[in-house]
Amino acid sequence: MRSASVSLSLALMVALLAVGTAGAAPTLQLAPTNGALTGSPGATIGWGFTITNSTNYLVVTSASFTPSSALGASTDFIAQYEFVVVGPSPESTSVSQSFNNALQTGTASFAISAGAHPGDSASGTITVTYDLYSVSPNDPDFDPDTDTLSTDNALTAAASISVPAPPTIAKAFGASVTPLDSPTSLTFTLTNPNALLALTGVGVTDALPAGLVVATPNGLTGSCGGSVTAVAGSSTISLSGGTIAAGGQCEFSADVTATSTGTKSNTTGNVESVEGGTGLTASASLDVAPPVQTLGALGIAALAAVVAIAAAAALRRVQP
Repeated sequence: MRSASVSLSLALMVALLAVGTAGAAPTLQLAPTNGALTGSPGATIGWGFTITNSTNYLVVTSASFTPSSALGASTDFIAQYEFVVVGPSPESTSVSQSFNNALQTGTASFAISAGAHPGDSASGTITVTYDLYSVSPNDPDFDPDTDTLSTDNALTAAASISVPAPPTIAKAFGASVTPLDSPTSLTFTLTNPNALLALTGVGVTDALPAGLVVATPNGLTGSCGGSVTAVAGSSTISLSGGTIAAGGQCEFSADVTATSTGTKSNTTGNVESVEGGTGLTASASLDVAPPVQTLGALGIAALAAVVAIAAAAALRRVQP
């Protein structure tokens, strides 16, 4: 009885293991893992891959990229192989290849159109088709008529192509006119024009014109990350190492004070990022007015005396 019970338990474990194994679906992982590629107009880029499969024998038959817009053309590299077989021993349950355009390895290549513009992008899906067999096609006893389980199956992964554009920048003073020695804000707005690509290493330096310095306190605020520098009393405001999400925007601001009157015209340096390279500058101007003159106690008393004398003189003139 004990022996029968043990045998039944072992049989149950084997059955459960078989069910678990049968339920293990093949997987596709692109390289890079998020499937997002960047390149310049005319460049050829592509994806590597890792395919895993522990049940039966998977044979890759094709790969394609279906983009959301006509940004270029893709080429199937997988179909150029004689066989990519993924499965249990004697095969491997995981097969990986990096992209190499010269060797034509990886999932597929994508040739970006020479007429593409910075900021252009296309999202889509990588589709890898495969057939499934009960015996490896590399086995001498393989027979496609009896060992074929299914054909034209598909693995998919999200992918995208971007032609990086640099960030854009705008700046504005908190007021168009300010009194001498009165602080006002100076705000910088940075925008990422890339719909599918985040920008990192974002930076810009603004050298203030003569007669304008960072206020004390500097009133520094920002949402760009990285490091914003605006030392009170100095003439420079800068951002380094900032990050802007795809299609996003960020700002940083500091207070400035005028030390002389007149129009202060201010233009930043070029904004830049790691992915998008160097962008343009931004300009703004501030009119600084002379301080409003105020009367002290003696001045008010003198003014009152003048008014009183004038009033008395006027009264005498009107009396008969």
